[in-house]
Amino acid sequence: MARPVTARARRSPVSVGDLILVSKVTVPGVPDWAVPRPRITKMIAEGMRRCPLTVVTGPAGAGKTMALALWAATEPGPVAWVSLDGYDNRPRVFWPYVVAALGRAGVDAARALTAAARGRAADHVFLLRLASALAAQDPPVTLVLDDLHLLADPTVLDGLDYVLRNAGPGVRLVVSSRLDPVPLLPRYRLVGQLAEIRAGDLAFSISEVRQVLAQHGITLSTSSLEFLTRRTKGWAAGVHLATLYVGAHPRPVPPPVPDQVTMPQVEPLTEREREVLHHYSGLLSVAEVASELCISVNTVKSHLKSIYRKLAANRRGDAVRRARQLELI
Repeated sequence: MARPVTARARRSPVSVGDLILVSKVTVPGVPDWAVPRPRITKMIAEGMRRCPLTVVTGPAGAGKTMALALWAATEPGPVAWVSLDGYDNRPRVFWPYVVAALGRAGVDAARALTAAARGRAADHVFLLRLASALAAQDPPVTLVLDDLHLLADPTVLDGLDYVLRNAGPGVRLVVSSRLDPVPLLPRYRLVGQLAEIRAGDLAFSISEVRQVLAQHGITLSTSSLEFLTRRTKGWAAGVHLATLYVGAHPRPVPPPVPDQVTMPQVEPLTEREREVLHHYSGLLSVAEVASELCISVNTVKSHLKSIYRKLAANRRGDAVRRARQLELI
């Protein structure tokens, strides 16, 4: 005979807060192609040792997560990491992830975890227990919250502020965000306890762009490298997109300089003019040639004017035919 199903039995024994995705509380690995950024790593390390709150802000694709992952890979102390998403914007979901991440980092937060599992996450008793557990933490733990801009619930943010203020030196909070986490910043900035790393700090330098390209087997001239850095403004995603584009559209090897005996009546073309002509013969527009060679449209026009003069041509077709006759392309 089947036993009757009681109201207690009908309730799910597992709440949303009990379900933890391990991937969200695991520090991201550093891929082989990642370029070490000691300048940024040092800024993060110095900030979290000097201040209880370090904020890394920048637009999408600025390299915030990778910068933090590179720092975490060198950090000797315990690091608890939570990769946030839109579903975490509720106390009963957010705090269990924080506790799980702290547990993976070696923090004994069993009592706080029990309270969270019972649905009391974010009430005063839970926050008090969590802050108390963190205050006793030795060595201090660094809690990283990646993509904090996804959290807008004031209950979550106020609770986070409460824990940080009352945990003392036992915890350091490092967050990445596309926007300033306004509820957290004013107090810490006012008393000099806030370390800020901005998009301008995250921007790749010319030497770092050169390293990124080298990881993909790409070498550019100094002028092209400077142009690429200016064009992308050092934006991490832009640099990597440019790397993929350059890798898929390698600069063509200019044909060898023809024997001057075969073209006595033609003034020799420069290497750059031969590059422009090589692209121009493929029916690319002036703007497309400029993009391929990472030079300005006006520079391409100037080269074409010189090419037409040297080849005694007035139009593209005439210049291309003359160049092929002379084995320039």
